[in-house]
Amino acid sequence: MDLLTDNATARRLIDAAPPLRLSDSALQQVVGWSTDDQPITLATYLAAQTPDVQGFKLSTLSEDQRQSVRRVEDLSDEELRKVVKLRLRQGSDGLKLAVLGQGELSVTELEKEIDAHSDVGERLTAAERSNLILLQRLAEAGKIRSLSGTEASLEVPPLPF
Repeated sequence: MDLLTDNATARRLIDAAPPLRLSDSALQQVVGWSTDDQPITLATYLAAQTPDVQGFKLSTLSEDQRQSVRRVEDLSDEELRKVVKLRLRQGSDGLKLAVLGQGELSVTELEKEIDAHSDVGERLTAAERSNLILLQRLAEAGKIRSLSGTEASLEVPPLPF
């Protein structure tokens, strides 16, 4: 069983976790997919789910925008794959992942593995899913803070409606 899908275990882990301090740029990473088939950044997720994040002054979302933001657990397998591929592209240039028995794979090669539903692609997708669930649960528990320790204003990217 995935520890993050066991609610009692997940709650204990989240409660015991220290605050996660993130930079403004880290909040621009893709963490989900909207009901309007658009990527969702962490800033948008925070503004929709937990607008009172310590140290960040987030843009206000309309009720329609808030409703379009979904949790990772609610994404289809295909939507999750889109998120994982976008997150790979957001990584540093020249990123390679060492895969036992296959050597180093580039972002393009990893995207092909994800599209092919290969063992490597499925393991990478599952790992990212767990990572994103943890990040979203930390956000919902108020555990995300500004790296600078001072309030930073952060514009949420517009969602098309």
